[in-house]
Amino acid sequence: EPGSSSSCGVNGDAETEEKSAEASLVPRESGYSYAHFVERFKHPSAQAVVNEIRDFVNDFPANLSRLAASRRIQGFLKQLTPKLLQADAFSSEDGEVAGEGLEKFVVLKLYKLLFRHDPADIREDERAE
Repeated sequence: EPGSSSSCGVNGDAETEEKSAEASLVPRESGYSYAHFVERFKHPSAQAVVNEIRDFVNDFPANLSRLAASRRIQGFLKQLTPKLLQADAFSSEDGEVAGEGLEKFVVLKLYKLLFRHDPADIREDERAE
């Protein structure tokens, strides 16, 4: 039925869709919501961290081995997590949870670069067919 909470798509009313979007930003009972974590990056206190992430992602080399890429990302996260926790928007965050959210955010930004097909993998796939 249009407008009911069970409907989806273009027939649902705007209020139901808006409430659903708001609910995705509120921490779940476990106390963690990735969408809420990301939303807090919009807070002015997080701007310096956002700038560092942007620079890191933009300057990330495309030709690293997966091991070298992993080490580079982990080193970056290790130095950035304390800075994140100093931002007002994240000051009440558990350090481990903040680190995991930050890692997910950075890896998603680098996804296409990190999980590209290596030419050797493509050749191996062709041989296996």
